[in-house]
Order: sequence, then C-alpha cells, then structure tokens
Amino acid sequence: MRESVYDLYLARTTHVDNWDLVDTSADRIVGPHLDVVGTEVLDELAGSALLWERRIAMIAPFHRIKRGEAATTLTIARRLLSDGEAEPLLHKAAGWMLREVGKRIDEALLTDFLDAHARGMPALMLASATERLSPEQRAAYRALRTADSAPPNPHAESRSAGGAAGTIPRVSLQDQRRAYRRGALDDAITSHDPLATLEAWIAEARADGDPESSAMALATVDPDGQPAVRYVLCKGVSDRGVTFFTNVASRKGHALAHEPRAAVSFWWPGLERSVRITGTAELLPREQVHAYFAARPRGSRIGAFASRQSRPIASRAELEAQGAEADAEFPSPGPEHAPDDWGGYELVAGEVELWQGRDDRLHDRFRFTRDAAGSPWRAERLQP
Repeated sequence: MRESVYDLYLARTTHVDNWDLVDTSADRIVGPHLDVVGTEVLDELAGSALLWERRIAMIAPFHRIKRGEAATTLTIARRLLSDGEAEPLLHKAAGWMLREVGKRIDEALLTDFLDAHARGMPALMLASATERLSPEQRAAYRALRTADSAPPNPHAESRSAGGAAGTIPRVSLQDQRRAYRRGALDDAITSHDPLATLEAWIAEARADGDPESSAMALATVDPDGQPAVRYVLCKGVSDRGVTFFTNVASRKGHALAHEPRAAVSFWWPGLERSVRITGTAELLPREQVHAYFAARPRGSRIGAFASRQSRPIASRAELEAQGAEADAEFPSPGPEHAPDDWGGYELVAGEVELWQGRDDRLHDRFRFTRDAAGSPWRAERLQP
C-alpha cells in the first residue's frame, strides 16, 4: 500500500501545469493514508529531487504539522537555505510552514531554528516564518538576517536605497540565477491564436498572484533615432493586438507620432513566461477614449488633467498644487471626458513571440507572424 500511494503521488504530480489540481490531488492521496504511508515516505517525498523542483513538496510537511511533528519542515527549510536556485515561492512556502510549526506545535522550535539560521535567510522565508511573532522579535531576526548575510566582495560597495553609501550590500549579479521548471510549450501551441494565448496568460498570472499581470514594457524610437522603453498597462487584447492609454503629448506620444512601429513585452516571473509583440500603433477613436476615461477612478481622471506628462517640474509640492487646482476645477463626480492631450493606442500585432522558461536554458520559443490584421498566423519554433 505504501509503495502504491507513493507511485500514485508521483504519477499525479509530474509534468502538470494546474497547481490547484496538483495540490488537491496530493492532499487527497497523502492525507487520508498518512498512517498507511508512514512518515518515512513523507520524508522521502519532501526530499525527492523530482518533487523538490515543484512547490507541491510542501504538502508533506503540512500533514506532518497537523500530526504535531516538525521534522520534515525543518529539514526542508535547512535544504532550502543551501539551494541557490530555489524558487521564491518555495522560500515563502517554507517560511509559512515554519510559522505553523511555531503556532501549532511549539514556538520554541521555531525560535531555536531562527536563532541558528536567520543569518542569511531569504527575506521571503524569514518574513513568512516570523509573521506571528512579536514586532520586537521580527525586528531582531531581520537585523540578524542582514548581519553578514552575504560573503564579502572586495569589488562591491555598500549603498542605501537612495544610492548613497549605506548599509545595503551590493551582491554580484553574476551569482544570481534560478532554474526555470514551471511549465513547457509543445508544438500544439502553434494551432492557437497567439493573442488569445496572451489574454489567457494575463489571467493566469493574475490568478497566480501577480499584482500587475497586465503590465508591459513599451519600446519606441524618437525622431533622432533614440530608443526608449517604459511600462504601461495593457487595457485590452483583441484579435488585432493590444491597447493602452496615455498622454499623447508625452515623450512616447511624440515618438509614436514620428514612428508608429513599436514593440511591447510582458514578463511574468512566477509563471516563467514572456510574450513579445511588434506591430504598428494606431490612435484609438475619441469615443472609445472618452468611454474608458469615464470608467476610471476620479483621482486618476483628475491626475490626467493635473500632469503635463514628461515635462520637467521644480518640486513635488508644485505637482501636488497642480493636482489640487485640477481637483477644485472638477468637483465630484469629476470630469467625464478625457483632456485633448490624453488618448489611447492599439498596437496592431504583426509578430508575436511566446516564451516559456525551461531547465538548462533550453527554453521553448514560438514566433507567430502574419501579413496584416485578420490574416492567418504562421508559426515556427525558435532556438533559445
């Protein structure tokens, strides 16, 4: 029975993309048969190289905690501390399990572990683990974490968040890396409309906890040939392309007026996915702009009138004064129509690339091209 449950667990939790189903499946398999499976098998599950690469490894310690045992959780946490490629989600989950050890079993187990391992612990793990401790304890462990948290680098400087010399050590970017093992793309993706896939991926990223799943980097070129990139929010996906709204008198507005060919890129680190689109930007009709503008929160509508986007300003106080002036000019419920210099664009897609991170940098890439909006897509796999 023990082996069959273990084999079933492996079979049901390998090479899958729907993590909610995986978590439910694992819980149903392991939970009811905990006494039959035996704690040593749970330890084996938690330490399995196969499962360790997936966050469902946390199912095993959860059941151990419910039994009043903490060994598996502490073992996993120790292993994570030495795993340079562990996912941030795993750090957070391990911290949550450590917190549950302190809550359900014995707080002394948690504090003893933190006393021994807080120095250099990943920030997400420490934040989750200390969530139920007192403010004084949390502050003490944060201070312990930052003490000697990284090996000395003779070429590094210490800087504060503002850029001046301070207490935050600079870490070598060459030493930062992670493995991509969250998903895969096969050739079946070529039969789907890439813009429909984009829309689905935005929704999936939001469900996965990305607070700005619709954020995209917009790249343009100005009349002098100078490239620029900035983030905007995608406000619509259609079979033509993607839409966004902005001040058309801004730097990007002037660039698009000169050269409407542009590109956007989406990146969802949690899903280890990216989408790149190139195409031609077209101004949206004013009625569509006004309809979207009227649906925005009042503060955002006031801000559109208050800010002369991309133009220099002497101080924050001057900007807030412009905001107060616009607020007084448009009493509640606020302006219903957009300013003349505020509008929207649709980037009509001519090329779309779907990217899924894979292990050993052998990523999945598919490029879709078409002659014009409405014409069929052609798809091909690209080497990473």
